[in-house]
Amino acid sequence: MNVLKKNIAKFLSLALFSMSLQYNNVNADEYVIEEYKDPGINMNYAQDNVEINFLGAMKANVTVLYCNGRLCIPLLNTVKSLGGSYVRCGSVIDIAISGTSITVPVDQDLSNRPSTFYYNGVLYISIYDFLEQLNFVPVINLEKKRVVILGNHCNMEDDLLTPSAVDSSTALLRLEDIVADGVDTQEGQYSVAEVERLRYATQYLYTRRQQYYIAWVPVYVNPKYNIKNDLSTDYNLYNSYFLYVLDYMTDHGGHIGLHGYTHQYGNERSTVGNEWGEDTPYSKQEQVERFILARQTCAKLGYVDEFFEFPHYAATKEQLNAAENYFKAIYQSYRNPDNSVKSKIYINKENGKDVYYIPTPADYVKSANDREIIINTIQETVKEGNSVSMFYHPYLDKSKLLVSTKGRERFWYYSYTGILPGIVNYIGSHHFVFSTYD
Repeated sequence: MNVLKKNIAKFLSLALFSMSLQYNNVNADEYVIEEYKDPGINMNYAQDNVEINFLGAMKANVTVLYCNGRLCIPLLNTVKSLGGSYVRCGSVIDIAISGTSITVPVDQDLSNRPSTFYYNGVLYISIYDFLEQLNFVPVINLEKKRVVILGNHCNMEDDLLTPSAVDSSTALLRLEDIVADGVDTQEGQYSVAEVERLRYATQYLYTRRQQYYIAWVPVYVNPKYNIKNDLSTDYNLYNSYFLYVLDYMTDHGGHIGLHGYTHQYGNERSTVGNEWGEDTPYSKQEQVERFILARQTCAKLGYVDEFFEFPHYAATKEQLNAAENYFKAIYQSYRNPDNSVKSKIYINKENGKDVYYIPTPADYVKSANDREIIINTIQETVKEGNSVSMFYHPYLDKSKLLVSTKGRERFWYYSYTGILPGIVNYIGSHHFVFSTYD
């Protein structure tokens, strides 16, 4: 009898242990969806010594600040140092400088994307908000920690900048792998020069009345060189210039989205590796945390994310379902239960909310020599009645977008033989304009 009791006890113990393992495995296989919490408004500052040179002639003797990563200058001292004048009129300050007049609000702008604010009783303004009103641009020299402010001038003929008709049909353009990797001098794509070209490429799009999506990787990582660059915490001149251009883009037809959190895992560098997919090393809890971290990094910089894109589209059905809890649009062909691929914008309602899935039937530009190939692909997409949606890496056109300085002007010229002008011209000739999915 004692032996029987012991065997029964042993059996029950093993059964309970087995049930425990099954229970734990079920929990481990589930995505625990945490509520997204906005980080709120938090102004972070860091001082730096950066020379501000105006039109190659006058130097502003000012102490600059990084506020939430943006390069900011003391407004009134800067105006005086540059030979300008100002007068306060109620809640605004009227400023005259170099023959141009602008108006700046006195009240502090409380936002994670700072415009005007007070620091130790001094009124500061982000260099973007100051220069954009004056139609000036900064030229950055990282080695000398110098910012030269010049006039912004386009050398293109007017007929090459004709805006598309506003009543055209909608096409979608995504600028891919936009990442602050210029701190990586070994493998980075977006040096200061390429960030500047990105700014002018998007000015070209804005002038031609085109909108576009920005597939931005919030944090750049390259384990090989022990590099991690987070724009929301790492304040320096390069990062401030990258944010200057992101600010310009989001104000001029750009719609920012999250292309993963770091777009890598293991020893891969950002934009090369995956992050999700079947082989991800991250636990399901870590995967959810990365959705949240990406959104919070975006919010800390004062941006509102408008979509999510899995790196290299690597995502399981479970991962897609988890992402739907955090994003209203996913830039990916939706894979329904029979695994078919949609070639048109699709609204998924499976999880009790509308989530847009945005495909790219028109594919992407694979190399700098693929201008005619992508145009032919767009042509086939139009014929088949699919969504005219594509993506493009802006640095592919670096030899076609020329930037130079003459006197006190920064000149830019985008060759009509470039990939982007060719695409814009082609879709315009077929009564399409790059716009938004909604």
